[in-house]
Amino acid sequence: DFKRFQLAEADLLLTTGWIPSSSSKMPPTVELRVYEVFTGRLILGKSYPEASEDIVPTIADKFCSAFMKVLTGHDEFFRSTMAFVQKSGANKHICIITPTGRNFHQITQLMGQSLSPSWSVDGRYLVFSHIGERYHFLGLWDRKSGKIRTLRYPGNTVIGPTFTPDNKVIVSMA
Repeated sequence: DFKRFQLAEADLLLTTGWIPSSSSKMPPTVELRVYEVFTGRLILGKSYPEASEDIVPTIADKFCSAFMKVLTGHDEFFRSTMAFVQKSGANKHICIITPTGRNFHQITQLMGQSLSPSWSVDGRYLVFSHIGERYHFLGLWDRKSGKIRTLRYPGNTVIGPTFTPDNKVIVSMA
């Protein structure tokens, strides 16, 4: 019955259903559906068997990704990792997190200001500027190894690093 949601002027409605497994040892199946409220049309429906508590966040990400694909034609956002700068006392660090707020991880532990994170095209590397007490550095984090490499270049300013489409780093230096 969509009437009360129409009166509330809702556009979309998400429903969930938990279906118990035939075996008491198996987790339930979860069914997620999104409806267009004014027409009652099903926009997306997905079923995820064996929805144990530890994989519910993964199911949520997969469903959000499929829903985004229906709405926009693209599903990459909920499968991505975002990088950002977080202030911690006098320092600023590069951190990563999923769009739904899970898997937070602080990448840098450097004293000073780590700024302007930028992902490589293949998502393996994260390049950033680091302003230390005496010098600016170019920082490069390798997701595969978890290691950070800092490089000092001539001059004293290294800002705005980014990757080109062919995975080369460009940076402004002075």
